[in-house]
Amino acid sequence: MSHKQYTSNLTDDEYNIICKYLPETKTKHLKYSYLDILNGIFYVDKNACGWRDLPIDLPPWKTCYYHFRKLSCNGVFEYIKLELNKQVRTLLHDKSKYPSCMLLDTQSVKNTDTGSPCGIDGNKKVKGIKKALLVDTLGLNWDRAVVPANTGERDCGIIIAQTAVTKGILKNCKVVKLDEGFNGEEFALDFYEETGIWVEVVQKPKDQKGFAVLPMRWVVERSNAWMDKCRRMWKNCERTVQSAQAMVDICFLRIALKRLGKS
Repeated sequence: MSHKQYTSNLTDDEYNIICKYLPETKTKHLKYSYLDILNGIFYVDKNACGWRDLPIDLPPWKTCYYHFRKLSCNGVFEYIKLELNKQVRTLLHDKSKYPSCMLLDTQSVKNTDTGSPCGIDGNKKVKGIKKALLVDTLGLNWDRAVVPANTGERDCGIIIAQTAVTKGILKNCKVVKLDEGFNGEEFALDFYEETGIWVEVVQKPKDQKGFAVLPMRWVVERSNAWMDKCRRMWKNCERTVQSAQAMVDICFLRIALKRLGKS
């Protein structure tokens, strides 16, 4: 349907990769194709417009929003993201499906007037949410959590540990690398009890002055920066945690999809 080629639009190769993971619809013939609907959803994620402000050459906003809610509630975006991660690792980098080393970090983001949940991060002076990301050494996101910004770093780590174990993401993981915000023997023991994996805190050099790139830590910081390419990530304007997590999934899904599409 879309006649204008937006930068967020899927190419034919990318859609052929992703279409097999999309659920079948009850009706045989949709008025708008899945390709056009996904283009509308991806447009919102990348360009941060309101749903009602979608361009007229994309499907109506109610259609795009309906399918966004349906796919996010059923965990389809997260499922596609994980499947594409496996393909990127095995096909492009000759690695195992599941990573053996992972990195964990958090990022505080301001809320808009409609954003939810809400808390105040006293350290960073941010009123909004905190996103916790679990990524591999390629920067691909494997799990995420969205909590109020006043949630502590260690609490975020335990939340991610619990959800990652439930999803079977850590089956091949040997170590999780963290920054100094996750220091503490108690946290390390709690994380080990949840996952059976020891954490490794990457310490700053004692003689460090100013900015320095820390080994492996730069990977997860780069993943945080990748989210900024999707303007919907600049602030949290989602009314539900589920929608906020889905937007993160879409952001990293598109990154993996671009890599596979180019190959």
